[in-house]
Amino acid sequence: MAQTAQARAPRQNNIISIPDGYTYRTIDVGEIRADAPSNAPEGSLGERLTGYAAKFNTRSELIYGQFYEEIAPGAFKDSLQDGADVRFTLNHDKNFVLGRNKSGTLDLREDNTGLKFEVWPPESQWARDLLTSVKRGDINQCSFLFRTIEDDWREDTKSGLLVRTLVKVALRDVSLVTYPAYEDTLAEVRSEYESALERFKAERIQPSEARARELDLLEAEISLDEPMGE
Repeated sequence: MAQTAQARAPRQNNIISIPDGYTYRTIDVGEIRADAPSNAPEGSLGERLTGYAAKFNTRSELIYGQFYEEIAPGAFKDSLQDGADVRFTLNHDKNFVLGRNKSGTLDLREDNTGLKFEVWPPESQWARDLLTSVKRGDINQCSFLFRTIEDDWREDTKSGLLVRTLVKVALRDVSLVTYPAYEDTLAEVRSEYESALERFKAERIQPSEARARELDLLEAEISLDEPMGE
């Protein structure tokens, strides 16, 4: 059951402006590594951060008590191949850019696990402080900003709840985050869920309606085959 995401007006606060039709997802991706290889780009701290911004086929926690979400392998493929200009930021703040793929300070690629990143933080004090926080384990979550191109909803046979799979997305930025970013897109997520639930219910009813029509036609045929009374 594929659908195209509905656009919404940009939301603004003192840090983040959410572009029209885009939303965030925050994932606990486990370990984010910091190392210092010899091929550091000019202007960087000389250290890089590596990890995963998203992992495939991994079910999220229950979102708002309503549905689960998964990311299908290949969800980011077209966006990356089409040359999406992606920034790697801190808390999705455009004033704190750690790297950018078009400048060669950010590498994003899909592998069998998910969306893997390699980013070279700039030579700056705030980036040094961030690396310290990452090494201490204070920051270990990533969030990505995306627009849904195609998704699929299905029912979980055990819980009876819906599961949304992100099949294809347009990627805009990736970020290290201190706190999850779901709260900022609550209205859109609920709207998408409610629309999917209504479609799901409608499709579930269709077989019984079709069967009812079949029975009506069968009954009519039987009536035609019965001998006429005297």
